[in-house]
Amino acid sequence: MPAGLVRPAAIVAAGTLFFVAAVLLVTGLAFFNAARMPAVPWFPLVALPVLFAVVWQIDRRWDIGLRVPPGTRWGLLAAFAVASMVASHCGRGLEGAAHGLSRRFEGPPPGVTPFFAEVYWVAVVVGMSTASEVAFRGILQSRLTPLLGFWPGLLVPLVVNTLSHRWDGL
Repeated sequence: MPAGLVRPAAIVAAGTLFFVAAVLLVTGLAFFNAARMPAVPWFPLVALPVLFAVVWQIDRRWDIGLRVPPGTRWGLLAAFAVASMVASHCGRGLEGAAHGLSRRFEGPPPGVTPFFAEVYWVAVVVGMSTASEVAFRGILQSRLTPLLGFWPGLLVPLVVNTLSHRWDGL
């Protein structure tokens, strides 16, 4: 590998490794929890704080662009984040319905209660959204843009993000 590509390749590897580790943390704990206590979903109380603590440490160490500017109203920021996530999921669902397509969300572990399943879906959406944003926009984009320039710093995370998602024929 040419010397000029070693550091960008290491950044891509680090972001991808973080994403895979976060996915395994959240889903692994969910399945571990379900196998032992299928009616009591305690896994988000462990997985999400660990994930958020790791994200905080990463941003503190490398400033991956997750810091909120001084004077920003937290309530407004949180409302925008939740509203944009809900809007994007609804938009994707409506677009699929308009074209006669649907994609099932991965189901909860087998044998759990309906309450566990609801908690699972919310926790997995929060965990996976956090993992994606930190890995691809935070680690990859914020670290690659100064090295490669604006467009490569934008396009490389886009390609890696796209390839890291499951493709099931849709």
